[in-house]
Amino acid sequence: MAEDSFRLIKASSLKAARRKAERLGKKEEYETENCLGQKMTWEFVECLDCYDINGAGKLRDGLEIYSLLLVPRELKMVQGMFTLEDGRRWVRDC
Repeated sequence: MAEDSFRLIKASSLKAARRKAERLGKKEEYETENCLGQKMTWEFVECLDCYDINGAGKLRDGLEIYSLLLVPRELKMVQGMFTLEDGRRWVRDC
């Protein structure tokens, strides 16, 4: 399973926003068990993009604005679509 999540970050520059996003992503990593008793690990992989959004005065850091959960069958269908700069996939095989 993989999650693609969009978050709002308030920062003075795109570079500062990326650093802040990476810290937040690492901070939110955790392990748990699913309903079958299997270990599940939520792991931050990478901040793919940052965009400047004007007028964000009342928004807070880490506010989720988009999320997508994929089951293994769906994940395999989209794995080839997302790669890191060095050619590695940002999603892992199930």
